[in-house]
Amino acid sequence: MVMSRRALPCFAIIAAVIFAPAGAGAADASAWNGDAHAGVRLIAGDAITEASGARVLRAGVEIRLAPGWKTYWRYPGDSGVPPRFDFVKSENVKNVALAWPAPLRLGDTGTVTIGYKDGVVFPLRVEPEDASKPVVLRLNLDYAICEKICIPVEGRAELRIAGAGGPGPARVARPAGPPARRGATRRSRPV
Repeated sequence: MVMSRRALPCFAIIAAVIFAPAGAGAADASAWNGDAHAGVRLIAGDAITEASGARVLRAGVEIRLAPGWKTYWRYPGDSGVPPRFDFVKSENVKNVALAWPAPLRLGDTGTVTIGYKDGVVFPLRVEPEDASKPVVLRLNLDYAICEKICIPVEGRAELRIAGAGGPGPARVARPAGPPARRGATRRSRPV
């Protein structure tokens, strides 16, 4: 089969649309909040209809870790600090349910801890108050990162997600601001 020069660009566009991977792209995530050791961001998924008929949004909290660094699971083992997720300042959110991916058993100098290396994505099920309106997820995350010693870290992220009742998965990301270390005050409500 021989294609004309005019048909080739049309074929390329059609192929790109048909074979484009589904899922979140660059515009479907907040900016990274963190430093060279670790960072956190929110990522958006699609709106889905559950068996009950409820329209919900899928999203995630992604933590990236530098080589040799780790963070902890909800039950960290012999030592460590479990992460605390706070979405209380979100807008148009009735409920956020967080799922915990399977952790690794990490052996350290005679102790056993449970957590994650390299990075992890915590899936979120977001139930909007009004499915026809956009949701603004605001995350405040208190967690610890460890190489040889542990450092308490506070991560923040914000992501605007189109309403679950809308025609498509349009999303707009907004930067969350500069990274911050955990201070003396505690504003978080854990999930």
